[in-house]
Amino acid sequence: LIYDFLSYNNFEALSFQFLDTYQAGVSFFSAYLLQIVSTHLIFAFLVYGMNTISTREKYFKTLWGQFKVYAFSLVGSTALNSYLINSGVDKTVAFFGTMTVFAVFNYFWVGWTVDRAMESASDGDDDELSLKEQTGTRKRTTTQRHGSADR
Repeated sequence: LIYDFLSYNNFEALSFQFLDTYQAGVSFFSAYLLQIVSTHLIFAFLVYGMNTISTREKYFKTLWGQFKVYAFSLVGSTALNSYLINSGVDKTVAFFGTMTVFAVFNYFWVGWTVDRAMESASDGDDDELSLKEQTGTRKRTTTQRHGSADR
């Protein structure tokens, strides 16, 4: 009986049935996972600096960190959105509310994850700055260039 359930043909039939039934969800989930890699590179280029992916160790630590953040957000945002809709909140309000909550959450958690990965990366460069130090340096440089922020 167990062999029949676990046989390849039965597994294949169940897989196709699952994919057929949940095609939209599987498609969304797969696309979401794939976009994490491109988002990781874009964030390194535009937000955190190429230093966050300058070595193989840093690249994979920050990528793994972003996978964890976004996996939690994928499940959490789905749960929150479902809860809000089942509580009688309009679906448009629930959608934008959920996206806002998780956008803010992701922003801070990804920043923390990248900073932690940078601190733990040991590539032999003692002069590497953590994300917090880089950000502080940028702020000081900007303040020095444009004068005091007290004006």
